[in-house]
Amino acid sequence: VDACVHARQINRKRRHSANALKASLLESLAPAARLAETPAWSTELEQSLRKLAASADARVAGAVLPFIAKRDTKGAHKDIVSAQVKSLLSKLADASQPEATRASLVPNLLGLRAGSAEILPAVVKLLGSSAPAGLQRSVIEALAELSDAGIGASLATVYPQLNSELQTLAFNTLLRRNDWTLALVNALESGAVKLDLLGPANMHRLRYSPNPDVAKRADALWVKLRGDDGKAKDALIAKLTPEVVKPGNATKGKELFTLNCAVCHQFGALGKSAGPPLNGMGAHGPAELLVAILDPNREVDATFVAISIETKDGEIHDGAVTRENNQLVVLANAAGEKEIRKADIKTRRNTGRSLMPEGFEALGAEGLRDILTFICESDARFRFIDLASAFTASTRDGLYGSKEPSGGALPLAKSGIVPAYGVPFNVLAPEKSPSGKNVMVLKGGPPESYAQKTFPLTVEAKVGFAAKQLHFLGNVGGWAFPYGQSKETSLKVIVHYAGGKTEELSFKNGEDIADYIREVDVPNSKFVRGIAGNGTQVRLASRKLTGTGVIEKLSFISAGQGVAPTTLAVTADFSDAPVTGADAPPSAPAAKGEGKKGKKNADAPAAPPALPPRAAKIEWGTGTKVLLIGGGSSHDFQRFFNLADVALLKATGKFSVNYTESPLDFVDHVKTVDVLVLSVNTPAFTTPAARKALFEHVAAGKGVVLLHAGVWYNYADWPEYNRELAGGGSRGHDRLGEYEVKATNAAHPIMKGVPASFRITDELYYFQPDASGTPIEVLATATSTQKNATYPQVFVVKHAQARIAGLTLGHDARAHDLPEFKTLLVNCIEWVKK
Repeated sequence: VDACVHARQINRKRRHSANALKASLLESLAPAARLAETPAWSTELEQSLRKLAASADARVAGAVLPFIAKRDTKGAHKDIVSAQVKSLLSKLADASQPEATRASLVPNLLGLRAGSAEILPAVVKLLGSSAPAGLQRSVIEALAELSDAGIGASLATVYPQLNSELQTLAFNTLLRRNDWTLALVNALESGAVKLDLLGPANMHRLRYSPNPDVAKRADALWVKLRGDDGKAKDALIAKLTPEVVKPGNATKGKELFTLNCAVCHQFGALGKSAGPPLNGMGAHGPAELLVAILDPNREVDATFVAISIETKDGEIHDGAVTRENNQLVVLANAAGEKEIRKADIKTRRNTGRSLMPEGFEALGAEGLRDILTFICESDARFRFIDLASAFTASTRDGLYGSKEPSGGALPLAKSGIVPAYGVPFNVLAPEKSPSGKNVMVLKGGPPESYAQKTFPLTVEAKVGFAAKQLHFLGNVGGWAFPYGQSKETSLKVIVHYAGGKTEELSFKNGEDIADYIREVDVPNSKFVRGIAGNGTQVRLASRKLTGTGVIEKLSFISAGQGVAPTTLAVTADFSDAPVTGADAPPSAPAAKGEGKKGKKNADAPAAPPALPPRAAKIEWGTGTKVLLIGGGSSHDFQRFFNLADVALLKATGKFSVNYTESPLDFVDHVKTVDVLVLSVNTPAFTTPAARKALFEHVAAGKGVVLLHAGVWYNYADWPEYNRELAGGGSRGHDRLGEYEVKATNAAHPIMKGVPASFRITDELYYFQPDASGTPIEVLATATSTQKNATYPQVFVVKHAQARIAGLTLGHDARAHDLPEFKTLLVNCIEWVKK
């Protein structure tokens, strides 16, 4: 209890946020909480807690009351709880109270809602009032952590009164639970929430909900929302589809693409990146792409939803948000990027619609056919099969032992259109999936395992066209070879043809399927490098079909025993000719001591992955020479680690800065530079020459900053990187979200100008020091609520020859635009250069 009071005093002096105060109090209460679980909770302790609960400081009382209420099963403290609830509700409604104080009361009051029916309505009432947007955000975030069925209806009721940013947060919250989502659908059907308020992008997410009732009812609402215009588009698409599937003129198509599409889309060497890139999109086929062209709002990628902003001086701007922080929002459209100061914004509205304009039917059937011929020409042999209805899990989660990532995850290092041995695959990122699911895991594993108890035995995917081959990306599983019974059929795929005929394709453990957890070879599938991260693997297996005619659907059936078979993507092939490509190596080396069919093959060499392209130009000026090296997966390296960070460092006037993703550039220039900033996570970086050059740079006493992805365990075959240079590494992180970073050594030069604590929206890395590696000195930490553990976020590596700094922060714009991050990055470089 004394620790509670002490924490309160210290936090007042340091002016910590209300959330920090609450965290300190609850941390101090932890010993008392353990006492509360036993009969030894003394009278003295009860009196002390009553005194804290009666505090005039609403934040202290709010933090202690839920603890007392949980312990007080006999109502001995009902008087003080009841009196303080009324007092706290009064402060919550008082607009003169500081916003931070009111926000801190929300989760604590909600913790008392079981004993007071007036709490939940009072909290929800803030969303329908003129309360500050920051307070309303805190309310929605607190409600999201609850499971009460009535919260869905409450959020749906106030949804129309929220601003566009809060509507996005509320919508995402309503999708978290089936009963909440159904409450939103009820409000849409009744007219309490207008259909056009959601827009096509959010309606798309409802229409593809994993809940079949939600999806069915949302489809009916979508038809209503589109009205006569939707019927007209359907008729137009039906009319033009037979025309665009005919052969066209690719040369004319390129000219039309350059005039009409390249202003927003990249395709090969053509175009800009305001809209989604189109490389590899031809495998969707001309009929599917025609729908996206003529009806761009039918299915909208949330990344490219148009935001409309009116500034105080009357200017109107629209575009997709590419970067945003507390001061700026950056919109991108066909004209380029526009930075807008938030202080200058009068109104901001989420249109819910695609950036892509409508009206391309004006090109006529011939023009559309030629453009689609040009786009589809290089991929005309292939067609993606939509597995959305067959996906059972997310690659963000554990898939086999438990849902926690530590329970067996298959994280994606690359997504989108990914080539493998000449075959394009559509690898869906979980954030791009309306349901959040992007991988098919079927029943299998030990009797009490997560995969055995959670996943279905069989799923289906519709097809709708003929094919001569099928290519499968996956062919791995939990408890697969070298575990389990080799040569046992683990997965069957039944091909259903129109007319009722079927064909069975079998995939056997140890021949077609291997364990996901490492690179281990089997004879009838090929290792595909660069798609799965953290040392895991996915593989490619192909099957020629003997049947002919239109394929209606595919059924995937697990044996349900030793192996939990896993599939990421399937591509159909209209040709029966062999497929070869240079975009992936031959079969991977077997795991140490194992080769095909279990034979010794430890020395089999692996072909290196394709190298990233060189930078267009690398030139050095005056100042400290800094080379930033990025590239790989799961991050927008060009936007943040190149454009944002290079601009930041150049603006200081202290540095000469270049960026590359090529190990060839690195080897050529490493002897010139003073400081290396490594945020790279691609295996292509680790050529023998690059490894040698990096350690020579360190041996010469020059500086290294390991930034975000650079502190990950990226290289299973290069343990010296993490052990000697990073002093450890991270193999996991919290979901992207807001958390607090606290300085533990504010006197260190790297922490100069950085507050004692600050909040950041980022991936909280689980960095673990290596007990056998180079020691580290921790400068700042963060506590994971998901792991209930504290991890280093800023540190220095006590290397004998060079200065090395580690900065785990930096996933996207919300970090790179944060003043504290900018200060830390500059300070790290300044310190290591010495």
